Amino acid sequence: MRFVPTYLTTKQPPMALGFIMLGAKACIAAALVISLIGILLVTQEAHELDPELAGSLLIGMATLPLVTVYLA
Repeated sequence: MRFVPTYLTTKQPPMALGFIMLGAKACIAAALVISLIGILLVTQEAHELDPELAGSLLIGMATLPLVTVYLA
């Protein structure tokens, strides 16, 4: 975020918007990767977990990208 004021003072708002959009896309991509890895781990270890715990973890992993989109 340190480049955004520089872009705005030099009258380059498209550069600032592009910088912010790139950061948001990177956050969403990271959330998707983490979510998919978590879902794979939970489904592989589901036989060792309590069914309620496995279900809760799957719901949490599925909603992680949605929360990231909301906060980004």
